[in-house]
Amino acid sequence: PGYLAWYVRALLARGEAAQAESWLEQLVRLEPDSARTAELRAGWLVARGKYDEAIALAEGLLASEATEVEPADLDPAAETPGKAVRRVTAGAVATLLERLAETVKAAESREPTAEQMAGKAKLLAAAEQRYRQQAAADPNGFMLLAGFLARQDRIDEALELCEPGWHAQTAEPVALLAVGMLRSATADAPHVARVEAKLRELVEQKPESLALLEALANLYDLKGDYARAQQTYRRIIALDPKHMVALNNLALLRSYSGHGVQESLALITRAIAAAGPRPVLLDSRASIHLARRRPREAIEDLNEALADGPTAAMYFHLAQAHQMAGNRAEAAAALKQARQQGFEPSQLHPLEVEGYEKLAKELAGR
Repeated sequence: PGYLAWYVRALLARGEAAQAESWLEQLVRLEPDSARTAELRAGWLVARGKYDEAIALAEGLLASEATEVEPADLDPAAETPGKAVRRVTAGAVATLLERLAETVKAAESREPTAEQMAGKAKLLAAAEQRYRQQAAADPNGFMLLAGFLARQDRIDEALELCEPGWHAQTAEPVALLAVGMLRSATADAPHVARVEAKLRELVEQKPESLALLEALANLYDLKGDYARAQQTYRRIIALDPKHMVALNNLALLRSYSGHGVQESLALITRAIAAAGPRPVLLDSRASIHLARRRPREAIEDLNEALADGPTAAMYFHLAQAHQMAGNRAEAAAALKQARQQGFEPSQLHPLEVEGYEKLAKELAGR
């Protein structure tokens, strides 16, 4: 079942719903009551434009005996559905519905149809209803709802919802969430200033809180204040020399600057030694190899990362690496794959956008 689930997911991601149908039927026979089967069936229904049926199927998980599984159980090598670790929650259904909404898109180079836009709106409305249900049932459920609202560009509502959490035991996770919300939404200067004021106050109260310092460093990065971001990441590393996020983010900022490539390589090496060769870290090391003009090493890291956890940004970096290595056809194919995965230049760090524009011009022959 693990291989079948992985293959169906891959076909749906490529927009090949017709080819996925027979494989999905096999998975339903083998694993009829699992949450992942229901998720893939719902994804197939969305791909066929059957939005109401997809919503009904997803929401039916709440009343069923289906259980969520650990992410590792979705590995293509898994031969069993894994241990049932918990009953499906309203929050999990909301997350599924939102993820399904993200898959609603037009064919390449076309605008979404009115039917697609209406279907996406239905999925998002259903997701919001379930996020609100989770928020009412779980004291920390407001964070899921706030994150959703921010992703829908409703940043004022999201920040207001988080307001009580700044003064409770949830201050640290709320701090990280708030900066993530600013990054995912169209936040303006007053929004950023509001969160920054909260963070500075909390860091003064808890100067050794790694979570608060990480949130503050991330905020400086978001503002484009890269000097303060680097300074704060260094402060985190001084407190915790194996802090993966700080090591990774500082390595990338040093690499993007063009003046700290050797240090960035040492930093990412420390991160990988501490946390293992995670896809996100391999992707970062590939970016550093590109800054060092070592495309073949970057390609090796990216191929390994893509085999374990592919993202649109990884395919973009692979396109850069192939272009740098002189493999124009492979670069074009990788960039196409990135776009099929939903890649947008806005997803990149601001210091990477120039590299995207250069690559796009080169591949367009301009």
